Parts: sequence; C-alpha cells; structure tokens
Amino acid sequence: MVWALATLGCEPGAEVRAALEAAVVRVGPLMNAREAANVAWSFATPGLMPGDEAMAALEAAAVRVGPGTGYVARGSLPPPR
Repeated sequence: MVWALATLGCEPGAEVRAALEAAVVRVGPLMNAREAANVAWSFATPGLMPGDEAMAALEAAAVRVGPGTGYVARGSLPPPR
C-alpha cells in the first residue's frame, strides 16, 4: 500500500500513515529483501521519515536479509535449466 501511494505521488494523511507504519512493524520480521527495499523506497520517495518503530523494523529487516547473510530473495534466482 505504501509503495502504491508513493508511486502515485500521494502523501498519506496522519491516520493512514500511522496504520501503514504499524503494518511495517507487524510484518517487518517476515519481509524479504525486495519487500524491505520497496517499503524503504516508498517512504523515501515522497521524503517521509518512518517513525521510530517502523524505522527499527526496516533496519532489522535490512540486517537480517542484507549481504553476507546467505539469504536469497524469492524469485532472485533464474529458473533451473
């Protein structure tokens, strides 16, 4: 949802933003590399800074799925031949 709003150039109101940040906190531990990057991009594009809890969830996801972790993002490998 936050990606779609950023793509459309819309800045969410306070209530929507609070709900989106709560969702980031809730699903942050489940995010793969692409999802975490998309959410970070979605906040950065309109110049929004995530709240403390949402930022902590994004940072934790980045550490968990970042380079050197052995993590492979879903769909990032070519299909077997």
